[in-house]
Amino acid sequence: MTLKFFATSCLFTFTILLASPVFAAPFTGGNTAATKTSLPDEKEMRDRILSEFAQWEGVKYKLGGASKKGIDCSSLMQEIYHSAFADTLNERLPRTTARQIGHGVGTTRADLRPGDLVFFRITPAERHVGVYIGDTQFVHASTSQGVMISSLNNDYWKKRYTTARRVIV
Repeated sequence: MTLKFFATSCLFTFTILLASPVFAAPFTGGNTAATKTSLPDEKEMRDRILSEFAQWEGVKYKLGGASKKGIDCSSLMQEIYHSAFADTLNERLPRTTARQIGHGVGTTRADLRPGDLVFFRITPAERHVGVYIGDTQFVHASTSQGVMISSLNNDYWKKRYTTARRVIV
């Protein structure tokens, strides 16, 4: 093989690669796996969460659990977020409530939108997390009733509400 033939072959291969959509998209603004898709609107956020909820509804609570045999609140949030919002999340949601409460950006109760994480202080040492779906409701893994929807206006939750975080911004 001559040097001229080798150089021509390399140039030809390079040209083909540049014309390929896989390599050209990042330079032309095409939609690739590396390009973040647009954020879903509030209705789509709610619909995605409720679709995931339908698959988990009634699953019993189990501290440390992460399956249909039993799941805890923070693991449920991971499951919902990673299944419903894989196209919009840049990173994995942390595993524990203590770490999830520092994720995203803070928001007020008055400004809650579907998809926001809502946090509660159950005891001085115990926290709880759910995901807001709108109309004062949130999805969570209840220790007594399993995966369910509850109202932020319920006296129990109203007294224990502490903060909210917007993970998808």
